[in-house]
Amino acid sequence: MLFLKTDGHVKHAQKISNLHGDVSAFYTLEAGSGFGVSVAALGDVNGDGVRDMATGAFADNDGGAGVGAVYVLLLATNGRVVQAQKVSMLYGGLNAFYTLDDNDSFAFSLAALDDFDGDSVGDLAVGAYSDGDGGSSAGAVYVLTLETDGNLKGAHKISML
Repeated sequence: MLFLKTDGHVKHAQKISNLHGDVSAFYTLEAGSGFGVSVAALGDVNGDGVRDMATGAFADNDGGAGVGAVYVLLLATNGRVVQAQKVSMLYGGLNAFYTLDDNDSFAFSLAALDDFDGDSVGDLAVGAYSDGDGGSSAGAVYVLTLETDGNLKGAHKISML
């Protein structure tokens, strides 16, 4: 994450990984998970005045090989993680709504939706380019509605079925 001066030069940088940025206080990132392949600015999810973000790990193995996961990262003003919520088949409750299959590549792409459901919390669109609904690797988009702590409130799937 780059913090810029008004002239576009870098004032401060913060890396978020297993070794930097404090994500390891909440989760250990798997080798080869693709953490950081996609990033979305979510706005201020938890109401602390600091913009938060989500990042994808499209090859995460929670619930199967290459299923994928999203990390909702609540941040401090210095860019370090103060709270994290993983949304996958094993964490965050996605399995209450949908089942992801091997190699679905959930979270290969992300897009912030502002407040999709009208509860004043920014929500998230999540791409799964290899989701097999409607045909082999036809793809799907998941709309995730979030709580103020980054937990999953609801999920809606858009696919060929």
